[in-house]
Amino acid sequence: RLPDRDLVSLEEAAVKAILRMRLDRLKAELDAITFMLNDVQQSGDRAATLEYSLSINRHRRERYHLERVLSNLSKLSLA
Repeated sequence: RLPDRDLVSLEEAAVKAILRMRLDRLKAELDAITFMLNDVQQSGDRAATLEYSLSINRHRRERYHLERVLSNLSKLSLA
């Protein structure tokens, strides 16, 4: 038996809410890491600069991926 449409809608809304919360968290983390990156760049710490830069790149990739997933879910909802 297929689930009721209301249950599917609720599950979809829950997944979207979780994705949005993760995106909000990623944005906050990116702001903090960018601030720290600027600080270590000014101090001349090359190793820390590299680590923060790599962390920023990982966060940006994850954010891009989650934004695409959320967009695709929204498109499916409209269909």
